[in-house]
Amino acid sequence: MSDPPNDWERDERTVAWVYGGMLTGAAVVVASAKIATEPWQVTLYTLVATVVLWLAHSYAAFVGHGGRFDGGQLGARLRHAFAVESPILAAGLPTVAATAVAALAEASVSETGYVGAIAAVATMVVAASLAARRSGAGPAGIAVGALGAALIGGLLIAAKVALK
Repeated sequence: MSDPPNDWERDERTVAWVYGGMLTGAAVVVASAKIATEPWQVTLYTLVATVVLWLAHSYAAFVGHGGRFDGGQLGARLRHAFAVESPILAAGLPTVAATAVAALAEASVSETGYVGAIAAVATMVVAASLAARRSGAGPAGIAVGALGAALIGGLLIAAKVALK
């Protein structure tokens, strides 16, 4: 296997936005297909799942940076870990907001779930498109990046259909 090209750099914030969109999409799919009986529950479950995932990733980042509880730097280390992982939390907010709007508009549980899944996919598509643009991709490269995210997002929507 060959090494990646020299210009290959991992943008951790973009990774977190795409990954956060996927995780939130999965949460909204499960909430709307298996857990919620009321539309507002889709929003609540998705919000709680997003926060828990952010906390889990923050803890993992803390441990990955040494996980030290001594030396009088615990607060600073934890704040840093929470900040580094904040894009995962931020990536979930469009989905949470979309499900809240759908619930307030008296959508059904299923409809609220579809709105949330579409918002999660849109978050992933935007993140992938912006990443491709920042890396110097032209319109075709940006479109392919967006298509890749949309295809992954399509799996989330297919899961929602299959779970129902």
